[in-house]
Amino acid sequence: MSTGAAADGPRFGPLYRRSVAEPLATQLIENLHPRPGMRVVTLLDTGDLVGGLLRARGARAVGWDGRSAPPPGDACVSLLSLGFAAPGTVLAAIGRALPPDGASLHLVLSRRTPPFVEMVFERALRRAGHRSGYLHRLVSEHSVDAALSAGYEAALITDVARFDSTAQVWRALVEEGPLGAEASAGGVAAPAMASVRDEVVAELARRAAADGTLLLPITAALLRSPLLSL
Repeated sequence: MSTGAAADGPRFGPLYRRSVAEPLATQLIENLHPRPGMRVVTLLDTGDLVGGLLRARGARAVGWDGRSAPPPGDACVSLLSLGFAAPGTVLAAIGRALPPDGASLHLVLSRRTPPFVEMVFERALRRAGHRSGYLHRLVSEHSVDAALSAGYEAALITDVARFDSTAQVWRALVEEGPLGAEASAGGVAAPAMASVRDEVVAELARRAAADGTLLLPITAALLRSPLLSL
């Protein structure tokens, strides 16, 4: 069984960003309640998505790679990226760096509430003999475990991903996203990948409307430091 290589952070193509990442980012920021001038550390912020939303509300966004010491800030947030770092180490570093009233808020995909689209792809890829390292980090149970051990609280976040067709979902995760290149590098041959596509499309088609559009459920875990009550 092949295993995909590690990534530096989540990778969002335009379709995944629009349909999945942006709705979740909006909920993340709404739960933070940023105030004008607030300095917010953003962990592995793909495409400056979270940073852009913060600046739109008058806050200051400061990027962090999760490996060096965290920059000073009033809060720290991450969107689907905690599993691409070392969660326990990152959360401990945040705890030391933030002021006593600092907020730490992280939105992750969790196998405890399995995200529909990502799990459809993972099952199909596994049947083709490929274990996706990218999906293992994106849907990171280790992140949830590390946060709960650090005293964080977890809340369920739900939303809906909108796609025009099953082909668009495939394009979002495989062609624009990292799964196609990862599977190729992991030795998944073209015929096997065609079988993966057939399985994914068949599963998604069960949820398609008469015109082919899809409204797919998004489930995620919102991890909050104890100072942010649920």
